[in-house]
Amino acid sequence: MRGGDRLPWVRSEGTDNFASPSAMVWQVHVYGAARPELAKWCADLNVELQEFAWQAQHEVAGLARNALYPLRPDTYVALADASGAPSIVIAPSADFGSRTQRATELTPQRAHA
Repeated sequence: MRGGDRLPWVRSEGTDNFASPSAMVWQVHVYGAARPELAKWCADLNVELQEFAWQAQHEVAGLARNALYPLRPDTYVALADASGAPSIVIAPSADFGSRTQRATELTPQRAHA
């Protein structure tokens, strides 16, 4: 799964990942557990965060556990990031939640050993 891919449909435990908000807006999906800083980032920018309990079906569909999947309003994946860190997605000063502008990708900073 990577940016530009269509989000795969996954049904588990009586619900599915396309049942999240009916409005066509930016949202973030995490399959597993979202990092606390991601939850705060979403709340601060008024972006819907959907957490789905990890299931084997998610892996079969190509989704990674605890990864971050920002979804465009058309439900295509904007990018996929295994770290789950919000800093990879967009500059915090951008108005991500209320406009349809593209997310600005940031280059992840790598720690040098």
